[in-house]
Amino acid sequence: TGGRAPLLRFLAVPAVSALAWFGYFYAIYGTPNPAAPYGTRPEGGLSFIPTGIAGLLLDQQFGLFAHAPVLVLAVAGLVVLARERRRLTVELLAVGVPYLATAASYPMWWGGFSAPARFVVVLVPLLALPMAVLWARAAVVTRRVIPVSYTHLTLPTSDLV
Repeated sequence: TGGRAPLLRFLAVPAVSALAWFGYFYAIYGTPNPAAPYGTRPEGGLSFIPTGIAGLLLDQQFGLFAHAPVLVLAVAGLVVLARERRRLTVELLAVGVPYLATAASYPMWWGGFSAPARFVVVLVPLLALPMAVLWARAAVVTRRVIPVSYTHLTLPTSDLV
């Protein structure tokens, strides 16, 4: 209810974390710049965004929708959500779109032994709300068809027996 003490306690953890993060780069690379591992010219820019988004979402080996096609329903859910709660839809997009564009601006969605969709997996929880709205507004028949069709798309054939 007063003073700066609660605010300072709240900001202490992010401040110490930031100092540790920048300190790591300084200790390893001699500069606090997080782009240091990529050399003097990091590969990235606005021109990579269209292919980056396609790679992050659709790449057969590392794309989000290739590994979890049920998440495509979130796109349809956003349309339904926009009709009912425009501001909430704008808020979700205001968080998701800039992050997706930033992640896509680096042509690195692939990566040896890395996890699929490694740069966009943090957006998956945001997709739950539009999917839930779509599910809640769907007809009974649609609710029965969606899980079955996507289960067959995502599980290996040995698991279907």
